[in-house]
Amino acid sequence: MKTNIFTLLVITLAFCLPAKSQVCDVCPSCDSLLTGTYNGNISWGSGSGRLCIAAGAVVNGNVNNTSLRDICIQGTVNGIVTNEATGDIYLSGTINGGVDNQANGHFFSSGVIDGDIIIDGLGNLCNDGVIKNGTLTLSSTGDFNNHGAADFLGDITISGTGLINSDCSVEIGGSLFITGNGDITLSGELIIAGDLVLTSTGDVTVTGSIQVLGDLTLISNGGVLIDGNLVVIGNTTVSGLGNIELESGAYFSTNDLTLTSTGDVDGVGGSAGQVVILGVGSTGSITSNFEDNLNVCGSCVGCNSSGGVNFTSSPCASSPAISLNLSANCISVLPVTLLSFTATPINQTVLLNWVTTTEINNDYFTIEKSKDAINWVKLVDVLGAGNSTQNLYYSTSDDAPYSGISYYRLKQTDFNGAYEYFNIVAVTFDKSSKTDIFPNPFTDYFTVQLSSTTTYPITLQVTNCLGEIIINKQISEKSTDNMLTIDGLISSGIYFVTIHSETGFLTLKAIKK
Repeated sequence: MKTNIFTLLVITLAFCLPAKSQVCDVCPSCDSLLTGTYNGNISWGSGSGRLCIAAGAVVNGNVNNTSLRDICIQGTVNGIVTNEATGDIYLSGTINGGVDNQANGHFFSSGVIDGDIIIDGLGNLCNDGVIKNGTLTLSSTGDFNNHGAADFLGDITISGTGLINSDCSVEIGGSLFITGNGDITLSGELIIAGDLVLTSTGDVTVTGSIQVLGDLTLISNGGVLIDGNLVVIGNTTVSGLGNIELESGAYFSTNDLTLTSTGDVDGVGGSAGQVVILGVGSTGSITSNFEDNLNVCGSCVGCNSSGGVNFTSSPCASSPAISLNLSANCISVLPVTLLSFTATPINQTVLLNWVTTTEINNDYFTIEKSKDAINWVKLVDVLGAGNSTQNLYYSTSDDAPYSGISYYRLKQTDFNGAYEYFNIVAVTFDKSSKTDIFPNPFTDYFTVQLSSTTTYPITLQVTNCLGEIIINKQISEKSTDNMLTIDGLISSGIYFVTIHSETGFLTLKAIKK
């Protein structure tokens, strides 16, 4: 069954919450004001006072600060914003093009940055708003301090001594490379669609969960300290002195864990969960300071272990910390031989295909989906062939994938009720095709960026948290940029923006500071 193009995202609050407190600095005042539309580049020189690009103003070009003075961006810049001096830049509007902070000046954002971010000077970047798409590069001593939403479609690279500090979740569509001495400290989820690679002394410390769709590689002294679950879909290699330390939670991987030096995988907390590895080729050590909580499903050749670490080739029991039924994962003779299992995003749908070469006593397949590769829900059952010795092709779809990363796994069940799980696959959706609100939180107005798949006519309603309708608009046809600007909301707090069409409705949350 095809789902509506709109999905209900934010629905119920038990009570009204106050607007999120501002963490990053805001623009103090304005000396020079730019309004309207300006086509071309702006270079702000020394002695000109503080420049303010007013709310509603649009700059179609780059903005470069070369002075001791500040720039406040309350409108929209369709270009790259560069800071080459000691003046600061304050953003409460939108930058469509990226940021390059090259010198000692700082960058404070409570707006929207859409594009690459480069911090290659001494100045820091403080985010209290929304960052989407693009990459993040720290090549000097400047830090990235995140207190808002950070969703990078490309890579994050730390090649200097700059730090990444975040008290919110960070999503990376590419890989995370730490080739310098800078660290990452994060409270929340760290989701990496590519690889996590540490080649120097920089550490990753996360109070929450880490999900790595690619490989996890530690080839120097840098380590990973996590107070939560660590899920690695690819291979994990520790070839340096750095450790992977589990304060709590569990480590799960469907591929190899290889230790070729003195770096270890340690359970250092009394409540840490299992280490579940479906393929093992270890030559280092796996240690635990607690009893019988680190269980490795598979053999460990030349591996040193201590502190209640168990290695087994027999079926693995489920871990309390990872709710996975792994009873069939260690069985070597399988009733179904799987040639391939793939997940392919097509528009707003995920196409799931798999091919078997042999089937013995096969009753049916089950596709399960997950947001974190730990907690799973059933998507659909597909009948099997019973017995077969030829290639058989199966296909189904997920018409309502999760925003961001969706994990899928294939389960096969025999006629006698026995079952087995196969490998996990994952896809990431480009959120730019979704309906979104920016800036959020907002000061005077916000813009609704409608999805390219929106069908017209639509009705847009803005309600407060008491359910009172503040704004009600009828829109009969698509605008040139598919955007709607909403203003006139006086009171600070939470508002709900609901978009109705013939095919469904969508509700988003907006916060007025």
